[in-house]
Amino acid sequence: MLRANIGYSTSDNSALAGKEIAIQSLTGLKNPKIGLLFTSIKYEQNKLIEEIKKINKNINIFGCTTSSEILVPDKIINSENGYGAMLVLDDNELAIGMASSIDGNDARETGRKVALEALNYAHKDYAPAYYMLIATNNEEQYMKGIQDIIGDVPCFGASINLKDNESIICGNKIVSNGIGLLLIYTDHTLENMFVSNYQETDNVGVITKVYENKILAEINKEPALKKYAEWTSYDYSTLLKEQILKESILKPLAIKNLDGDITILRHPLYANDDFSINMSNKIAKNTAIISMNTTVENLINAPSQTLEKIKSKLERPAAYFLIHSKYRKLPITEYINEVHQSLVQAANGIPFIMIFSDNEYGHYNHSGNISGSLMLSFTGFEK
Repeated sequence: MLRANIGYSTSDNSALAGKEIAIQSLTGLKNPKIGLLFTSIKYEQNKLIEEIKKINKNINIFGCTTSSEILVPDKIINSENGYGAMLVLDDNELAIGMASSIDGNDARETGRKVALEALNYAHKDYAPAYYMLIATNNEEQYMKGIQDIIGDVPCFGASINLKDNESIICGNKIVSNGIGLLLIYTDHTLENMFVSNYQETDNVGVITKVYENKILAEINKEPALKKYAEWTSYDYSTLLKEQILKESILKPLAIKNLDGDITILRHPLYANDDFSINMSNKIAKNTAIISMNTTVENLINAPSQTLEKIKSKLERPAAYFLIHSKYRKLPITEYINEVHQSLVQAANGIPFIMIFSDNEYGHYNHSGNISGSLMLSFTGFEK
């Protein structure tokens, strides 16, 4: 049976924080296999890990640093001097494989290499049930490389931001620019919901020009920024440069997977002088792009609503790991206490941890693994 605990700290001392997190999260567990660790960039990660290992030398540690708060049942964790939290999973039948790498010249090849190393770590010659990915960029190519080795295994995970000095935590390694991979071998059910909770509009066009995979130059052979302004009724002069990032949170763009089962958000990040738009994720020429919208109220309610849907799919939930876009948090920052309380109510005593990320990864209804932005990637673990 899978059991879970949460530990957290807001100590300004990295070593003390590691000790506090470990004692809270490991107490009462007999065979903890993995600790999903998320901490402020203010901490010295090696000292944190060293102290956790003093409490249990065998626990595998995987996660990342973050520049946003962390939500756990007890509270919203944040402090200017440092903060961190860890979700620990305990199960005799759970097996783990881990590996990491700095970003190489060929991201797909790096994905292959890391997948092979993770299999070796797990002492397995077959595919896991699920995998978790944390990356700084090139996530689509990493996913392809991983799939080359282990096949079409469902994934969940997140991107972190190099500009915010965030880094990946994988075992004793801290990777500032690259990939961290966690393979999960279990017979228990995991449920991932990769959703936006945004609404589609009737404004749909064809991408007719793209630069460097992520720069949207033209929609329907018209300058992308002007078409976006037309669809959203924004004055394009209010969208120039970095202004578009904030303005577009309630009105982003999106693409669909091949079956049309899932709509994946693409967030405009920067408007260039030539009216092209830097996008959050890869886009492709001659594919459709959709104008989306939502409300602040919907963004407040979406996390607990999504958690309720996961709960309904699990007979006996043991833990929830929740990834929420840090950009879609911006319009609801003043309502974060309301979001937290609604999550506590929905979790109904089951441990959870929610982090905020740059991009999110997941799958939905056999969609295959996808990277998006402004998304929710919520995962539930069955006892």
